[in-house]
Amino acid sequence: MKKKPFFVNILLVILTGLACLAESLLHMLSPATLLPRFDLPMLAALTLLALVLEAYLGSPEKRDWVTTILLGGVTLTALPLCAGLTLPQPIWAAFLASCAVFCVLSLLFHGCRERMTGRLAPLASGIVLFLACQCLQGIY
Repeated sequence: MKKKPFFVNILLVILTGLACLAESLLHMLSPATLLPRFDLPMLAALTLLALVLEAYLGSPEKRDWVTTILLGGVTLTALPLCAGLTLPQPIWAAFLASCAVFCVLSLLFHGCRERMTGRLAPLASGIVLFLACQCLQGIY
């Protein structure tokens, strides 16, 4: 199998793009509908979904963490901004928050994955980490 060091970033771009597209289409077709914002739980859900999918589809043995975290932060900041779902004023703060969310969740997920075994271990650790992120809803 080929080495795919940035596979999680590719999955994150796909998932974030699909989420932005779905939210834009729903807002266009039904403007009165209340839709979830791109806040901390949404960023956490997209990150954890990409990490869980990477765990099931095959993860790399080695990873360049700095580049992966920076690419994750750029993805979680730029795609919602380009789709018009976030405000452009505090872009550096949004980038730092996105990098922090991606970094912390990646490290916690990989730490849980090293200690847990079984077929449902990545899914269980992703769900537990997402529920832990729900308490941070009003921060971002």
